[in-house]
This record gives sequence, C-alpha cells and structure tokens, in this order.
Amino acid sequence: MPNRRPRGYQPRWKPRARTCELLTAVDRVLERYAAQLPLTIRQVWYSLISDGVLVKEERTYKQTVEARRSGRIPWETLRDDTGIRAEPVAYEGPDGFRAGLRRAALDYRLDRQAGQPVRLEIVCETAGMVPQLGAVADCTACRCIRAAASTGCRRSGEQRCVRLLTGIAR
Repeated sequence: MPNRRPRGYQPRWKPRARTCELLTAVDRVLERYAAQLPLTIRQVWYSLISDGVLVKEERTYKQTVEARRSGRIPWETLRDDTGIRAEPVAYEGPDGFRAGLRRAALDYRLDRQAGQPVRLEIVCETAGMVPQLGAVADCTACRCIRAAASTGCRRSGEQRCVRLLTGIAR
C-alpha cells in the first residue's frame, strides 16, 4: 500500500503529543551539540536512540525526518551531505582580493606535526562525522578524513602510513 503522507515542506503539520515530545528531545540534542552544528538528520536520530527516546527502527528514522520537514527543527541546524558542489574562487575586484588575503593571513598557522617522526590522523568511516571531528580536533592539528569501511579503511590507512613513513607524501 503506498504511503499517502504528503511530501516536501509541511508548515501546517500539527503533531500529536508523542511527536511533540520527540521535537522537544530533538531540541535537547541540538542544544547539546551546538558547537558541532550543523548535524545530519541521522546523527540526531542516533543521539535520540542513545538517549533512550527512540528505538533503532526505520519507522523512528522516518519520524525524525518528518519532524524536519515540518519546519519545527531549524533548517540551518541540519545538513544534507548528499549534495556536492564546487565553487570557483573569485573576487569582485582588487579590494575583494585584498580582503581575502587579509582573511587568509588571520587563519595562518604552522603545521604542528611538520618534522615529527609520527603524524596523527583521525580516520572515520562516516563522511557525516568528518566536519564535527575536524572541528573538535582543530587545535591538535590532526587531519580528519573519511575512509571506506572495514578492510578498505584499514588498507588505505596502512598505505597512507607507508607513504608518510617513507616521506613519499604528506
């Protein structure tokens, strides 16, 4: 039987009491991870599961997605990693270019791991975690990357270690 629920943004959605409880729990998750925003909807869902608010079932994931579509969860607090875009670096003129150089100079810092016998990396399986891990690890100068699951992750990590130790690549 096809799903008859409306699709897309639903600003007139009137949630039931149980769903209002879910929205309150989502607000708590977003508050807790405010420094790491935006999160993916799946990250919010797993947080709700670990908090004991939801059970790990596909229907509860769909409930979380519907809460987003209602507009009750601020759109800027959630991100969708399925879209990829590349924008060229461009300036409105010489003044814009100079302003860009000033911003780049403010972000300048030395590589703390340069010349060290060992380089630290944070490797995670899930692409959605890279921005949060990168933000948390920023002060350590560790590079944060996503690698393929299971054996592929281990193999690509081993290959990087060999390149790093032999000085072939950074």
